[in-house]
Amino acid sequence: MKIAKLTLLAVMALAACKADDVTTKITKDDILAAQSGQTVMVDFTATFSMATELDDQQKQEIKQIQAIAESYVAVDDFSLDKSDFGATITIEGTLPFVSADVGSSAPWYLEISPYTSDLSMIALRNGSDYDALESAINDVSFALAPDRAQPIKFDLKLDGMTMVLVPAGQVEGTPAVMEAFTEVERLKVLVGGGIFDDTGAVIMVGN
Repeated sequence: MKIAKLTLLAVMALAACKADDVTTKITKDDILAAQSGQTVMVDFTATFSMATELDDQQKQEIKQIQAIAESYVAVDDFSLDKSDFGATITIEGTLPFVSADVGSSAPWYLEISPYTSDLSMIALRNGSDYDALESAINDVSFALAPDRAQPIKFDLKLDGMTMVLVPAGQVEGTPAVMEAFTEVERLKVLVGGGIFDDTGAVIMVGN
């Protein structure tokens, strides 16, 4: 677990507002640590598909956005792969994972909070830095301003945790609505689109 303030500003701003998905890896130990009040940094990989090549103006705008982001963001790896059909950006880094009592100022972070006596909710949230950073990016390019909500693929390694409840999403590529999975070892859940474009991604885990 890495303790640091690394946010997703650059990730969300570089590809017309929304990622294809942001895969974040969460373990049972991460969940227990966040519930206990620690700030846990969980790994993420974000990918973006761009249908056309960047023109000179867009390249310059991205450089300006990166300069803004450097004041707030650290990522482990950034790559741009070009093809005949456009380009794909892949970014790796870490994302804050905290309890609702602790919170975070990061523009994007994961929050765990009690939902029922048996379940806790993990949700994508926006911290107080989001509005200021969005405004700074808007001054460069309104079209590249980042969305508050992003599609999240939860890559869960839970070592037999009692339950994962998926309100709506895709589990291992199969659609799921209010579906429960018990004694979970490893599970991949994609949550995004529809109402989640407004609310942010949400899943439930057993206590």
